[in-house]
Amino acid sequence: MDKVISPLVVAAILLFSAVAAAVLPSYAQEAVTVSVITDKPSYKSGEDIKVTITSNTTNTVFATFELFDPTGKMLQDESFGFNARASFIIGAHFSTGGTYKAVVRGQSFNSETFFTYENTPASPEQQPSPQSASSDTPATEGVSRVEIVPGATNKADKAYSPNPVKIQPGTTLTWVNADSAAHTVSSGTASKPTKDFDSKIMGPKKEYSFQFVKEGTFDYYCQLHPTMAGKIVVDRQAAPSPTTGPVDVAQSSDNSQMLSPPDESAPSSAIPIPDFGVTATSFVKAKSTSITVKNLSTGGVMVYDFTVVLPEGSTIKKVKAPRGWTGDVIDNSVIFSTEGRPLEEGKKLSFRIYSASPISQFDWQAYSEDGDLLKEGSVAARVR
Repeated sequence: MDKVISPLVVAAILLFSAVAAAVLPSYAQEAVTVSVITDKPSYKSGEDIKVTITSNTTNTVFATFELFDPTGKMLQDESFGFNARASFIIGAHFSTGGTYKAVVRGQSFNSETFFTYENTPASPEQQPSPQSASSDTPATEGVSRVEIVPGATNKADKAYSPNPVKIQPGTTLTWVNADSAAHTVSSGTASKPTKDFDSKIMGPKKEYSFQFVKEGTFDYYCQLHPTMAGKIVVDRQAAPSPTTGPVDVAQSSDNSQMLSPPDESAPSSAIPIPDFGVTATSFVKAKSTSITVKNLSTGGVMVYDFTVVLPEGSTIKKVKAPRGWTGDVIDNSVIFSTEGRPLEEGKKLSFRIYSASPISQFDWQAYSEDGDLLKEGSVAARVR
């Protein structure tokens, strides 16, 4: 007599078969492999380093990126998630020359690459190349400061005053933002930008300085408002600009040459050394990103402004700033600022950005009370 299998047993067998069919093939898939490379094997002072990470799967891979200097000291430690490929920029503004190591590791993979960095200040021959441009407006001579005027957004070539200006080689020109909106001072034109100098985003009352060494004509504009345009004429026949005494030229973290009066009496231990730990976690369901900034600096460094620049096309819904801070949204950027509650050394703050889609990576800049750029970098957010 044949045995009769109950319907419940049949249903259980079918269910087991379906689960096995869905699960077992995953074990037969190829193991996840990840590789990391830089766009060049070596870099000079001021050159940005582009890092590209790839995997052999389109599924989300969680990894940790680490960067080590020639002495083995870890400079960066960021966790993030990506799909197939991720790229980001490391600002190459290291104080030590030599061979650096970049590592990407995960639960089942570990990849590393090496690059060399030459910590040599730019020579006069490496100064910006002159742009061919003409203007019907006579250049103002003998100046050392240019103002971004109130209401500059819609004032085209009147947005920067005076404009154009004519200075002698070696003059340090300082732009101050007197407008209520944020702007940039970026070399080139909207149709043909260059990488000669760039202030990044300047909030209200912020300043940016650059020393011009080579003769020529240099165009510049605002990246946030491309109709704003200015021009610098560097000519040894120009009237001398007012000076404030001897200066010490130091390569800043935004590829410009920032100048500050030397203080020979200050002990080496009192020299401000900006350093920050910036991490981020992007929450997919909540459509928000939490950004934590820790001040690891020495020498009395305090942060009064922290700017976050998201990838082009990002839509920011709202932001949340810590107590005593404000958050201003400008296109795909957020300027967090404070007047009385700066981020002090050894302390940390958290900011939150709500966006239309998850944020996988972003650029950041930290500024002092005087508007000087302390440090900048890029972060790959951990996706949850």
